[in-house]
Amino acid sequence: MIIDKEYALVNATARLNTDLRDYEYEINNAAIITFGNDLIEVIVYQFSFVISIRAEGEKKSTAYLLTSVKI
Repeated sequence: MIIDKEYALVNATARLNTDLRDYEYEINNAAIITFGNDLIEVIVYQFSFVISIRAEGEKKSTAYLLTSVKI
């Protein structure tokens, strides 16, 4: 099973002042560290990013990834 999870900036000030594409390297590294070989791809947009992972059974993506990327 493949799980796609989208993380987005929801704070209005952050959306005005931050372009996540400037942090693509850091987001990718955090995803690699978090998901390892289960990571399929990371797509970074201006205000959000999508992580695709390979999962078996009850394994699900973790929401703490967003907080581990300091912006």
